[in-house]
Amino acid sequence: MSIAGEEVLPDTWIQTMSREPELIGKTNLQNAVIYIAIDGVNDRIYTTFANLQGLWRFPTPLYLSLGVHTFSMTAMSPYNPYFKATKLFQFEIIPIPSFEAETPSVPTPTPTPTPTAVPTPFPTAYPTPTPAKTPIIIPVIPPEKAPSVSPSPTPSATSAPSVAPSPKVFIPPTVEIKPQSALGLGVEVAPQSKIIGSGEEVEIRTKIVSQNPGETKEEYIRFIVKDPDGKVVYDTVEKITVKGSLDITKHILLSPTSREGKYSAIQEITSDGRTYTSSDVFEVRRPESFGANGLMVKIGGTGHNIIVPLFSIISILLFSFIFFIWEYIQSKKNQPISHERFKDDGQIR
Repeated sequence: MSIAGEEVLPDTWIQTMSREPELIGKTNLQNAVIYIAIDGVNDRIYTTFANLQGLWRFPTPLYLSLGVHTFSMTAMSPYNPYFKATKLFQFEIIPIPSFEAETPSVPTPTPTPTPTAVPTPFPTAYPTPTPAKTPIIIPVIPPEKAPSVSPSPTPSATSAPSVAPSPKVFIPPTVEIKPQSALGLGVEVAPQSKIIGSGEEVEIRTKIVSQNPGETKEEYIRFIVKDPDGKVVYDTVEKITVKGSLDITKHILLSPTSREGKYSAIQEITSDGRTYTSSDVFEVRRPESFGANGLMVKIGGTGHNIIVPLFSIISILLFSFIFFIWEYIQSKKNQPISHERFKDDGQIR
């Protein structure tokens, strides 16, 4: 598993500075529904889907507080909901360190000392020393001693390095997901690049799976879009009928004045007293400035802009019109004269 782009080893304590971390994990259940409960909250479950290889991705739609958080994750097979796996995962959100700008110190000017005139000393006469006789020293040879072996120093016991344990925090109980009433909800924003221009349509694909395929349920789904500040800019509720699975594609037109940044697309379904929530993120960018001779064209609803020179379109249309008129005149000139054009008076109409 990785959190906020950092790989997490099993049973390893991790700290992150991201308040909205994105989780990426893997399960051995193909196309499994992933249920995530945050900090033991039982009445709101966040969901996503694993792909054919078991890989799943969950962008946290909450702005989490500083401190330790516990995610209770359950992977449930869509083919047999009684095949499931559960795991608890904890991590700590720490504050971003603040760096204070250092004020550059202005050096104090050092006064230049004025040189003082020093008198020139006169040389002093010294007596010449008389060389002394060097005494002859006879070294004394000490008696031989038997070689002795010094004992080696005994090494002192070194204490092993201590590993700092993980902080002891309260671990909430695992939230139980009942297969008979659980719903799976997955949201994906198209295109794959997750980059939308302001004033364009954002395509939101929603997949709903009932763990009880034989039951037909009428539910209400809520579509929410939040801007980079967490402010709700789109909110609507629709009634749907779920039997087995249901796919919904919704197009939401963004305002041309939408600010740049990361947006969240969130869907919610409340069923049997529990709210299932899924989300995805996308980025809004301002379209590039176009020249006076440019035309912005949107093709196939894909959200990609193509610049077509306006003068080229006009030139092609004008050339086609002139060519059509010329062909029409030539066809009239070359048409053979028939007897029906002659009148009884001999004139040609």
